[in-house]
Amino acid sequence: MSARSVSRLWLNGGQFTTAAATTGDYPGTLGYITNPRPTNITAGQSTDTFSDSVGPSLTKPTATTATQLIVIEKPLCSLNQGGRVKPIVNTTAYNLNPDGTSNDNSAFPGIAYPFPDGAEVNDATGIAAGNAGQYVYSMAKLNQPIYILPGQTFENKFIPLSGVTGVTQVVTVDGNVVIPGDSVTSFTTFSVYDGPDALIASKLIEMGYPISMSNVDWYKRQLLSEAGGASQ
Repeated sequence: MSARSVSRLWLNGGQFTTAAATTGDYPGTLGYITNPRPTNITAGQSTDTFSDSVGPSLTKPTATTATQLIVIEKPLCSLNQGGRVKPIVNTTAYNLNPDGTSNDNSAFPGIAYPFPDGAEVNDATGIAAGNAGQYVYSMAKLNQPIYILPGQTFENKFIPLSGVTGVTQVVTVDGNVVIPGDSVTSFTTFSVYDGPDALIASKLIEMGYPISMSNVDWYKRQLLSEAGGASQ
């Protein structure tokens, strides 16, 4: 597969354990988490939405191979708890303050790139992590996509400006009482170019053209047209 579109959905849902139910600190795991529960995140804590100890993590390192190029088009996050997302390529962070510094407030805010678009992300009881059927997907895109060149590493940090509370259970004389928690989400869309398409994408950068699947196809047609003319 030479070029493909990918969507990465992350949420602060950890694996339920009896011990975690008393603290709200549900552990993250590799891959899919069955019946996730909202877990605690402290204010200002940076969590990589691809690979970290909070929520589901990928089983592969987030880095391009020598024959790959990735274009991040939509770094989105939920509005609640002052959510921010900050893509990082190698050691370069986006977005920056006008003076070139980077902090939590300078990261892309959920209010500018809304996901979900004002929707409630908890389920009706506030016990389980957000129900995907409640999300309203935003079509907002970056004016300038973020390019991850061959061999580079990348992260997508979710940063809440306010603390995120995990769901907890309190034992009373009348039985267990569930205290609802907060669900926060990040939704990142990006395109992966492999092999010959990655070479063409790199060439488009040199030519000053934006990378897109349509532009890659256009360049291929140009090559075929030139090859056809040369053979006549």
